[in-house]
Amino acid sequence: MNKFRPYILVLALFGMIASCNSPVDNAADSATESITPVTVANVNKETLEETVDFNATSSFLDKSSVRSPISGYIKQVLVNLGSTLKKGDIMFYVQTKEGLALEGKQRDSIGNFAGIIKVSAPAYGQITASNIQQGDYVQEGQELSTISSLSSLVFILEVPYDQHAYVTSGKHCRITLPDGKVITATVGAKLSTIEPLAQTEKFILNPEGTLSLPENLVAVVHFTKNLKPNAVTVPKEAVLCDEAQTNWWVMKLISDSLAVKVPVSKGIETDKSVEIIAPLFTPEDRIVVTGSYGLSDTAKIHIIK
Repeated sequence: MNKFRPYILVLALFGMIASCNSPVDNAADSATESITPVTVANVNKETLEETVDFNATSSFLDKSSVRSPISGYIKQVLVNLGSTLKKGDIMFYVQTKEGLALEGKQRDSIGNFAGIIKVSAPAYGQITASNIQQGDYVQEGQELSTISSLSSLVFILEVPYDQHAYVTSGKHCRITLPDGKVITATVGAKLSTIEPLAQTEKFILNPEGTLSLPENLVAVVHFTKNLKPNAVTVPKEAVLCDEAQTNWWVMKLISDSLAVKVPVSKGIETDKSVEIIAPLFTPEDRIVVTGSYGLSDTAKIHIIK
């Protein structure tokens, strides 16, 4: 048994040496791993706008109903849904039952079949609804078509009653259409009714310029809620928060290789920027933009150009 004792002592000695060296090696590895690659940006000053958004639907205010002047049959249809007409353009021919019975036997003074009446467009516009076809029987006064005046296009804005303070007559606003196009408009009249379930008020928005848009197009309307020039901002990606979203901070560079955690108070926030109310940053200050997630209060960094 004693002949193995020298080997045991040698193994124990190597174990002690290895245990003494490993903390140093681990510390070196840890120091290497703690250097985080990041991108940085300077604090900026810009004009920030905070908006409140509502939905609006396009509509034609001026609509004219085309009605049959007599009871009879639709002899001929000269227009289609979507046709653009001038005032006085002939749309339909309506023939009375008596005229249909005498067809081919009697003619009036202008050469038309007896009992045929012309129905003309009462105003300039586009046919947006049509309810009849050739051969249909119609009653006197029955609506045949609807002509919408293209120049009467407006947007009907719906605003929750508790937010109507943001919308006043004569105020300017921006409208974003579904295709991303932005147009400007002015708030016109407020309708004197309110939706009983949604409790929303309706306003008429008059867009600027001539537009060629369909009816019932839903768009988003932006009203300025707060406008702040020369706001101190940082990129939105640079602002971090805790799980409860009650505490906010950024990682500020104090050198090219070291960043520290700085608690901040936020102001106006947009899609790209966040206003920093406190502490007071200067344009020379640099903030970590990407790579800051999970960094400790004081962290070693490597700036990626």
